[in-house]
Amino acid sequence: MKTTYTPKLRDQQVVPDFRLPSHRQSINSAADYRQRSNLVIVFFHSVDCPDCQQYLRQLADSYPSFQQAATEILAISIISVEGAKKLADDLHLPFPVLADDLGRLAEQYTYIDQATRTPVPAVFVVDRFGAVFFQSLSQIEADLPRPDEILGWLDLIELQCPECGVSEWTMPNMGADYQL
Repeated sequence: MKTTYTPKLRDQQVVPDFRLPSHRQSINSAADYRQRSNLVIVFFHSVDCPDCQQYLRQLADSYPSFQQAATEILAISIISVEGAKKLADDLHLPFPVLADDLGRLAEQYTYIDQATRTPVPAVFVVDRFGAVFFQSLSQIEADLPRPDEILGWLDLIELQCPECGVSEWTMPNMGADYQL
C-alpha cells in the first residue's frame, strides 16, 4: 500500500531558508536564488540508493531544459559533504548536491524515516520569489514527478507571472465562419 504524506509546507508559502554546504565547497541558500531563478528542491534517501541515483540522473539529463527555464536544481539529503561530492562526481551531476548532515532542513520540508535516518523523497517547485508552487512527497523516488512534469509546473509559473511570461492571451484566428 502506498503511503501518503501530508505536506509540511503550504502552497504559496515562502520556503524556509537554509545555508548548507555543497559538493562544490560552497554554501548554498534559498535566498541566493530569490528574484533570479526558480528552484527545484529535491530530497533523496541516500548516496547509496539506486532509485535515488536513477532519479538524479534523469534530472541531470534534463538539466539544460531546466536552465532554459531559468531554474536551478538543488539535491539535498542527510549526508556529509564528502558523500555529496562522491555522489555528484560519480553521477556527473551538473547541479549542486547539498549536505544536510544533521537533517534539520529535511525535517522542515519533509519527513525523516527514523529507522534509516533518511528523508522521505520529495520535490518542491519554488518560484523566483521563494514561494512553493508545487510539492510532492513520496515513499519512493519512482513515485516522484518526472522531469517533464516538473518542467510543466515551471511553464505554469511563467504563464501566471505577467512580469515573467505571457502578459496577454490572444485568440487564435478561427476564420470568418467561427461563432461563439
